[in-house]
Amino acid sequence: VETLLEVGCGDCQFTPDLAQFTDNMLACDIAANQIAKNRERHPDITFFEQDLREPIAVEDGEVGALWCSEVIEHLSQPRFALEEFFRVIRPGGRVLLTVPHHGRFKNVMIALFKWEAHFDPEYPHLQYFTARSFRDLSENVGFEDVQIETCGMNKPQRDLLIPTNLLLTARKPA
Repeated sequence: VETLLEVGCGDCQFTPDLAQFTDNMLACDIAANQIAKNRERHPDITFFEQDLREPIAVEDGEVGALWCSEVIEHLSQPRFALEEFFRVIRPGGRVLLTVPHHGRFKNVMIALFKWEAHFDPEYPHLQYFTARSFRDLSENVGFEDVQIETCGMNKPQRDLLIPTNLLLTARKPA
């Protein structure tokens, strides 16, 4: 991939591994102090501060692939973020996104044991996605070949019973 962008890089959990697939790794996050730490630890990667309520500081069609994991559920306007992802990805480029998965079994567990905590107004998740709503949002922005599957957090027994995430892969039309 000529240019790969990670949106919401945080403490670089994925960034160094992603950088192995490109000569031009870009990574952004809203937290200025974290970006400063990341620049010190990974000087070969281009980090920049980015508020996803604003246009992404990347040229139209500059990015061949975009990775954004566990970020858009924190946004008041996730559609704007996906429109920006679409704008910065080159025609034929790919997007990979994850959001928390709320399957039926997990929802029952939340209802039984974590209802108040999960829906606390101070809880950082502002949006909740189903596979259908995640697909619809992506397709409405213009992505095609949208595929969604569940995935976990490298905890095999838990992931088998209660997948924690939805993984969306899609392509910008050529």
